Amino acid sequence: PALSADRTFKPEMSEWQPFRDAIDLLYKNIQLTCEQPLSSLMVTSAQEGEGKSTLSIGLALSAVRANKRVLLIDANLRRPSIHKYFHISNEQGLSTQITTTLNESNQINVYPLSIEMAGSSIDVLTAGPVPHDPVQLLNSIKMQQLLSVAESSYDLVIVDTPAILGLADGLHLASLCKTSIIVSRLDKITQADLNRALSILEQVNAIGIV
Repeated sequence: PALSADRTFKPEMSEWQPFRDAIDLLYKNIQLTCEQPLSSLMVTSAQEGEGKSTLSIGLALSAVRANKRVLLIDANLRRPSIHKYFHISNEQGLSTQITTTLNESNQINVYPLSIEMAGSSIDVLTAGPVPHDPVQLLNSIKMQQLLSVAESSYDLVIVDTPAILGLADGLHLASLCKTSIIVSRLDKITQADLNRALSILEQVNAIGIV
């Protein structure tokens, strides 16, 4: 499926019918592509600035309109942005929830914020403060536990990640999520970079390009 979208999400876009129709069609195509019920979806891109956060938010809204209980996670622990789109605090989030329990034996819990938008409610877990070593956190047992708990508590977990090229973050997260998609911005990406990103994600579970 293909979608052309501005890389910067604006709240009014959630009310713009052409955007909603395009995202709803894409969400349905993703559902039809997956043989098993979709419980977690990673959204990434080859490079920064290609629209993955816009798509992550749009897909979350589309799933909510389809009566799904959705959790949107900002797992970009290097350049978090989801909190900016929703105008919410990033003082607590994914990094703090993992860090505070790394040395504890108890089961990790998920503490998102509930956001009202376009007449729908989405639970959002922001990235939290940028940690010293993002890869260590994303590759930890606690990150695996958090995603497992989230998948058991929600119909769909959408994970917004850093760009896949040059960083191990996205590959770690792709191995934890049930499936992934890559966003490509035609006036930004080169064919060579897109091919490299696809070859990386095809090792795990990529289902297509937007």
